[in-house]
Amino acid sequence: MTPIPILIGNQIPLRLQLFDGAEDVKVTAVVFNRFNAQLGRLNLNHVHGGLYVATGPVMPVYPVFAQFFTDKPDVYAVATDFFEPVEEIIPEEPPIVGEVVESFDSPEFIEGEVIDDSQKA
Repeated sequence: MTPIPILIGNQIPLRLQLFDGAEDVKVTAVVFNRFNAQLGRLNLNHVHGGLYVATGPVMPVYPVFAQFFTDKPDVYAVATDFFEPVEEIIPEEPPIVGEVVESFDSPEFIEGEVIDDSQKA
C-alpha cells in the first residue's frame, strides 16, 4: 500500500468508506507509530453514504499507521492506512502531451517538437 503523504505538524486525516454505505456503524481509528505505540484513539463521524471521517493527532517526523475497527467485526474487516511525513508536498508535474509533426530515421539521435495544446483558445 502506498503511504499517504502528510505535512509534518498537520493533523492526520482519518477516513473510512464502508463498502455497503452503512450509516449506523460505530467506527474507531487507532493511530500507532512504527513501534506499535498508540498515538491516539478516535471515533469517526458519519458524513454520508457510509463515509466516516475524523481528524487525528498531529503528524510526527516519523511514519505512522491507523487501523480502523467497527462494532460489527463479523461484517467489516480491519482496514489500515499508512501515513508518511513530508516537509512539503510537491505537486505532480502535469504530463506533456503533444504530437509527432515530423520524423526521420537516424541511429545517432531523435529530433522532435512538442506542441503545447493548452495555450490554444
